[in-house]
Amino acid sequence: MRVAAEVKDDQGRVICAPGLELDASILERFQRLGVHYLVVEGHPVNFPWERPLEEDLEELEKRFSHTSDPRLLMLKELIKQYWQKSRKPE
Repeated sequence: MRVAAEVKDDQGRVICAPGLELDASILERFQRLGVHYLVVEGHPVNFPWERPLEEDLEELEKRFSHTSDPRLLMLKELIKQYWQKSRKPE
């Protein structure tokens, strides 16, 4: 793996520029320096809890499909609008 973005310690200081090839000893050093995360080159990883917007919208429709209460339907629309504005489609 290769670093894709600056690596910063827990105080926000840059300790590595993009492009560094990673190995176990470098990762251990980063951990000792207070690095909490880093960005690597390659394909993005899809975590189980990060679904595409379209899947979440489908689930939202299913969850509200059994109600005709106008307040709940308004809530559903507010959630939908928020997700559409705050998340890009996958």
